[in-house]
Amino acid sequence: MTAAVDEKAAAKAKKGWALREKLKESRRTATYCVCSLLGKGCKRYGSSDCVNGVPECDHPSLWLRDGKPAVFVSQPYQIRDPKRLGEFCAERGLECMIRTWPAWHYRGSVLHVEIRRKGERL
Repeated sequence: MTAAVDEKAAAKAKKGWALREKLKESRRTATYCVCSLLGKGCKRYGSSDCVNGVPECDHPSLWLRDGKPAVFVSQPYQIRDPKRLGEFCAERGLECMIRTWPAWHYRGSVLHVEIRRKGERL
């Protein structure tokens, strides 16, 4: 598969997921932090210095529904300690789902982690 074909497939997967979920990607990189889901501003922009920094986070994005933060997505290459990620979310009233699809960043090489407020659909 060529890079151009892979990029096209990745864009299609990302767009399809966003349409199904009725989400729009945030354009403000400063909001690429789970703090947005908690109704807090992040002064560290989701870095590991942030107390709400998602464990093993890579290639983060924040997705909005009706203009409000709804889903934080991370696409790491691996998760060494999924239990730690689950505990991190539970401590903050969040839920997570780890899947291989619809990952769009280096498709086939990364996981797709969705983090939402507890009670919102996963």
